[in-house]
Amino acid sequence: MQTKLLRVLETREIQKIGQRGYAHADFRLIAATNSNLQSMVRSGRFREDLYYRINILELKMPPLREHLDDMPLLVAHLMQGICGSQKAMRLRFSQEVVEIFMRYAWPGNVRELKNVLAYAYCRMGDDERVVTPEYLPARMLVSAESDAYQDLPVLRSMGSAKQNIDRNSISRALNMAKNNKSRAARMLGISRNTLYLKMKAFGFDLTGKLPS
Repeated sequence: MQTKLLRVLETREIQKIGQRGYAHADFRLIAATNSNLQSMVRSGRFREDLYYRINILELKMPPLREHLDDMPLLVAHLMQGICGSQKAMRLRFSQEVVEIFMRYAWPGNVRELKNVLAYAYCRMGDDERVVTPEYLPARMLVSAESDAYQDLPVLRSMGSAKQNIDRNSISRALNMAKNNKSRAARMLGISRNTLYLKMKAFGFDLTGKLPS
């Protein structure tokens, strides 16, 4: 395929399926990749002559994690497409969500951001106006907290996770989640009902505190 593309670029001629002879083609080629073409040229996986043929004007698009200052504008623009301009103007994001967005690596770039916003909006009630961490995908909460709280013993070993979570683990999770039971349960890898049962068994009160 690289050989055929190179020939078209050099001759400006194409052959339509079922047609005899060649026809002149006047076009401009725009190519995009997330691979390192220079490395592929060195390894022989990409033709060197084709690389220099298409590499006339190179534009590098930085990943989202490298231009997080644009996050507010991107979020505002994407939310208008998700729920309409009127609803988007009434929504706001909690400080916790903002911090999670700024710490997250965004491997899926703007597409992932759009999907996360759509996911959060779908989970919110019609009368709710504040996007909080509980509406975000669990992977974002785990990623955002892994660096700061890497010593949290989140035990997820198949059938024994529920039995192995101790009182100290629950106390840390509740503290980090600011007593948000749903969020703490996600951090521990258990259901909210299981968390309540564990809290009752270990003597926690409803505020997440242990008796002195």
